[in-house]
Amino acid sequence: MISKFDAWAVDHRDELHALLRKWFELERPLLLRSDLLEAFDVVRDSHPQPLVNTPLHELVKSLQEAVCRPPLTYLSLREGAGHWSFLRIHQQQLVPEIISVSDYLAFKELLVRPDSSHEPVLELDFTPFNRDFPRLTETRSIGQGVMFLNRQLSGTLFTQSGIGAAKLLHFLTVHNMDGQQLMLHGNFANVAALRTGLRHALGLLDAFSEDAPWQTIAEPLSGLGFAPGWGNHVKRVIDTMSLLVDILEAASPEILENFLARIPMISKLLILSPHGYFGQNNVLGMPDTGGQGELARRIEPRSPTPDSRLRALARLRDAGIETGVNCMPVLPGITDDPVALDALVRRVAEAGAVRIGACALRLDRSARLRYLPFIEQEFPELADRYHASYSHDRNVGEKYRAGLAQHFDVLRAKYGIGDGSRY
Repeated sequence: MISKFDAWAVDHRDELHALLRKWFELERPLLLRSDLLEAFDVVRDSHPQPLVNTPLHELVKSLQEAVCRPPLTYLSLREGAGHWSFLRIHQQQLVPEIISVSDYLAFKELLVRPDSSHEPVLELDFTPFNRDFPRLTETRSIGQGVMFLNRQLSGTLFTQSGIGAAKLLHFLTVHNMDGQQLMLHGNFANVAALRTGLRHALGLLDAFSEDAPWQTIAEPLSGLGFAPGWGNHVKRVIDTMSLLVDILEAASPEILENFLARIPMISKLLILSPHGYFGQNNVLGMPDTGGQGELARRIEPRSPTPDSRLRALARLRDAGIETGVNCMPVLPGITDDPVALDALVRRVAEAGAVRIGACALRLDRSARLRYLPFIEQEFPELADRYHASYSHDRNVGEKYRAGLAQHFDVLRAKYGIGDGSRY
């Protein structure tokens, strides 16, 4: 791709110069993928020469971000799964140069520390950690890393009869937090004994109502060798144990993923941020706050709840760390209720955030293939609207985006919080 772009740039300096000029006109030092694509669309529509399906178009579609400091533009592009390249282009010379990742990061750091160009830099080489580790090779697998790893794990563990099941039994036996056994008490000598114990436990649970709490069944299940990590009520325990029965019977990536997602794994959370988005000291960008209450669990079942994120935000602010929130993406017809957004911005401001940004859902082609079926399943009444809005464009309509931006401007002014959308 880069070699084709190099050859194309020699004979198409005007087109390349027009795009670079458009990026500089944005007057933002760091441009994200969405910014780069939107700027290309503007140039494409106004330029006399066709730009679609040219080497420039192919390059822009692979860009992830750009660092702009006139007259230089540094570009990071992903040509495939795990395959990154970095380019430098001078606005006047218009000759693409391949650079190292170190050069790219050093130039990016100059945005906030212009005097740090000659300081020694700590570099960590994580290559040994990747040795013999499964790696994605197909672009369509990006975003499905958990499923990929579970396919690898189920294939590795359970292709040889008995080996994977024995390893899983060992893990469940030793898994604990702060000395508290979470899954098994160690009463199972082998996999056959675990199967028998699961059958007895499931038979015992049939006598209890599905919403009975763990405390009700703790004593009989503990006597069978099961610790509290199976669930906080009977239905959850039954579902978790049934998944393990299915794994021992015939493992599959989907079942393994569902089972592992139910096992308690995290007891403490450390947030480590040496720098903020541009490298500012004492700055931390919080992830989006998601939906509200039940809606949040429906949309992001494995993500921290909005309440827990806001508590973390308040604690960070109390520690003197400047914190902002990205309410991204806003889902049309789902998380864009004006009353709910008003309450969200108010709570974010009360928690001490200094800015909040927002943007509507964007769906590239690969994302549409995964997300539109989710809408059809969870929000069937919105399925036609989403297909109409995103079938030909990654963005929802301009009128909706402008209205959302205007609404957030009003809310930010109302609660005295800054605009984080430019970040």
